[in-house]
Amino acid sequence: MPKYEIPEIRACLVNTLVLGKMITTCYEIEKEFCNLDFFNNIKTPATLQNRRDDLTFISINFPNCASGTAPLFLKYSNLQTPVSMIWKDSFGFDGANLESQFQFTNQTSCKDLKLETPPFVTVGFSRLLNSTELSQLNGVEAELALIPATNAACMNDLNFSVDLIFLTQNIKSGAFLKGISCAYQNGSGFPICPWSP
Repeated sequence: MPKYEIPEIRACLVNTLVLGKMITTCYEIEKEFCNLDFFNNIKTPATLQNRRDDLTFISINFPNCASGTAPLFLKYSNLQTPVSMIWKDSFGFDGANLESQFQFTNQTSCKDLKLETPPFVTVGFSRLLNSTELSQLNGVEAELALIPATNAACMNDLNFSVDLIFLTQNIKSGAFLKGISCAYQNGSGFPICPWSP
């Protein structure tokens, strides 16, 4: 029997309000990850406390990391679980993130939606992160590596993997993006979505 090609769904559109304006963000992830559970990577108060404890340990025992741990402590300070560090970084959301705040839609790709071109991405953009890479960011080491003030000496002291350093350096440079956001109306700080009337 002939096998019919079904277009692979590798894009997840997440709609939410940011400062009263509807924003959509396209992530290059498979449809099984296009849900709140995937994005809410710190689900319980115990997990959040473990992150804070790990960070305290690092700040006490690794002086080269002080420039990075201070901003990360600040980032953790107002969080309410369940919370998404991806959305904390993108929109400043402190949680608790509830299903009613978000709408998830599957699409074939962010590129097909014309989001991988200016003004949605800047010069130097290479690609979007995939679901595996987004999952690799789920941990205090990755969050510390993403803090701009975290230096190579700190990453060396903590024995960060070459893969994690490569991934986080490319995110910090803007070559790799977690997602691409656009807006349905002016005044949000994001460009208007290509499909918006």
